[in-house]
Amino acid sequence: MKLFIVVTGAEGERREVLDSATQLVWNVGRHTSNHIQIPDLMVSRYQCRILHNDGGWTIIDGQLMHPASRNGMLINGKPKLSAPLQHGDVIDLSGRVTLRVEYPDRVTVPPHDRTSPGTPIVKPGKL
Repeated sequence: MKLFIVVTGAEGERREVLDSATQLVWNVGRHTSNHIQIPDLMVSRYQCRILHNDGGWTIIDGQLMHPASRNGMLINGKPKLSAPLQHGDVIDLSGRVTLRVEYPDRVTVPPHDRTSPGTPIVKPGKL
């Protein structure tokens, strides 16, 4: 099952493609070891993880070896440590960076975006 995560921050907006057929856990944060890297000092080095389980996707604050992030996260404006992800959810990681959840069957995406993780969909300065 695929999931699109649209990352929006000072560097613009890009779409990450998560695919449970290739990986079940995706780490998000500032550190270079993360699957989804966010180069913003307000984002924790090990901010959160997104995992596929029981046929759906869940986001959890912190990572396996790094408990809850210092900055926390807001999901649709409410502080949460974890939550199942629904189409259209907005996760605020720092007040400057957000993740928007899109399920492929609910959006129309050009074919090149479906296969290219990290594809910019809006250039910096054009937000």
